[in-house]
Amino acid sequence: MRAAVPRALAALVVASALVALWRGGGDHLRPPGRDRARATSAPRATAPDPRVVTLSKTPLVRDAATSSTPRRPGASGDEPLEPLVGGDIPDADPSAGGDPDDRTRTLCVVAPYRARAVPSGVDERARFVAYLLRWLRVVARIDDARVWIVEQVPPDEFRFNRGWLLNLGVVAGRLVDGCAYFALHDVDLLPVDPSLPYGRFPAERPTHLSPPGRHPEYAYGRFNGGAWLFTWEQLLEIDGYSHAYWGWGQEDDDLGARMRDAGASRDVPNETAATCPGRVRECAFDPRTRECGREPYSEHAKLFRDVPARVHLGVALPKTRTLVEGTCFWHAHEGGFSRDALESAFSGGAADGSRGGADAFFFGRPDAAFARGREWRDVLAGTFRRDRSTGIGALAPAACGGSDEGGADAGVRPPRPGHGFELAALETVDVALGEDGVAREVRATPHACEAARRGRRRRETDGRNRWSGNVFFRDACEVFSSAGRFRGGGAGAGAGESEQAPGDEFRYARLRARLTCDEEAVPWCVGERGSGE
Repeated sequence: MRAAVPRALAALVVASALVALWRGGGDHLRPPGRDRARATSAPRATAPDPRVVTLSKTPLVRDAATSSTPRRPGASGDEPLEPLVGGDIPDADPSAGGDPDDRTRTLCVVAPYRARAVPSGVDERARFVAYLLRWLRVVARIDDARVWIVEQVPPDEFRFNRGWLLNLGVVAGRLVDGCAYFALHDVDLLPVDPSLPYGRFPAERPTHLSPPGRHPEYAYGRFNGGAWLFTWEQLLEIDGYSHAYWGWGQEDDDLGARMRDAGASRDVPNETAATCPGRVRECAFDPRTRECGREPYSEHAKLFRDVPARVHLGVALPKTRTLVEGTCFWHAHEGGFSRDALESAFSGGAADGSRGGADAFFFGRPDAAFARGREWRDVLAGTFRRDRSTGIGALAPAACGGSDEGGADAGVRPPRPGHGFELAALETVDVALGEDGVAREVRATPHACEAARRGRRRRETDGRNRWSGNVFFRDACEVFSSAGRFRGGGAGAGAGESEQAPGDEFRYARLRARLTCDEEAVPWCVGERGSGE
């Protein structure tokens, strides 16, 4: 009997402790992901679409028969998921959405594209559109977003001109869809972290969404590539991107110089994001202020960690690599990395720090006058010399905010040098996402906007016009100005004419442009046939 009393007391103590833990006394023992979601999740205004795989709201289940690896609930064939930073993917960050009024503004996502070999055969455009529109809707809580993919079409001997294509997409998105702000994006860079502020209207200053420490590939403070948020007015103020850079690189260095010369500062994403802290692996410094790279590049390459392929938000993502802590963006690039090829080309560089062999590989040997002030040392010193001959202003008609007073006129009045392009096609493209996580184009139809219809009628009558793209911008400006959409010049001046796709399909606008280049004046626009660089 005496022995039973201590046993009863011990059992009572254990029971009391368990009750305390259940009521909150042992927070440090609970699984962190689930409690964090309870603490930070805000109620949704509308019920979630049951057809959308929402990982942040659906608990990951575990396959008891194989391992503790989490997987998507559903069919037994679902691909196993590895958590990006351990545990469930967190819900949308309330700070990433900005002011409630931001929800009334239309976001245009613009991505330049040129066909290139993809080992898996996946359509990069379809994958980008399906993933990004789902991420914007499910994670960033943005309902009114349009995607414009601007595709550079043959002649194949012309090198890729990323800056020019981005400017074309911005002007088209503004004139056709009335977009108030723009996410300028690489087609293989996919946002992951919920704190990335795609839904925050950058009213005061542009936002660099992928600064060093968040972009998977780059860790030097002057990096200006990847993804940006700009308002229409901000892009006009700095004159958008330059059209002078044919091949890989330098257009983003020029963008930084344009912002510097205009006195434009920038914002960056939330630095306290748990899954995207803004740090480079094995680097104690802030990569925005001090180089986190290593020399030689063979040592720098050791900073990269491999990230296995996975399915996220129902979209299959390829194996990739990153040098940052956490996962801010997924670099959905297949095949060799341009960064590796560039560093290899640097081996032929000069002792003074000029690009040397890299110029030949990527830029086609620009002449000495053009290259002056545009070397790598100028990038690092913050003294890069911007191009003043080309920009977004001369593409947009003056009546709609640009500086083009006359515009092209059926081949009679050519546009300003470095700005003329042919509109090869303007289409509305529908994409379907399969159960295998692969997005595929299912149909492409002529775009329904009035300016595009005018262009098609004109082409049927007059034939091809090498300035038809500039004429299209003039027509689009006339249509929207007559509707009063640009009176007052404010952002969000009117709803666009594009429609969202129903159900599980995703829709985007595809502008196919044939750029022009005076090869005698700018011989570096010509590269190896089909190189895409």
